[in-house]
Amino acid sequence: MLFNDNDKENNMKSKENEYIFFYRQEYDSRFYQISCEIVSPLLVNNCLSKNFLGIELQQCMEQEHLAFNVDQKDFLEHHLKQYLSQYIL
Repeated sequence: MLFNDNDKENNMKSKENEYIFFYRQEYDSRFYQISCEIVSPLLVNNCLSKNFLGIELQQCMEQEHLAFNVDQKDFLEHHLKQYLSQYIL
């Protein structure tokens, strides 16, 4: 299976706070679909507090609108591919 830039654009369409890309492992040519979601720091803080401290914080009902910009997507994909090439066996 081959992916070109047109495939990449078609496969990347998702919610603004999500980013999906494909990674091909060098040594065996296996493909992986990588899904990323940007979340608010408040949500991260609440999850860590609940899971590690047993404290559930009150959260504002309004959700912060977050979206990946092009530079963030490129940075994320580049660095995750570098990491995955070293650690996926």
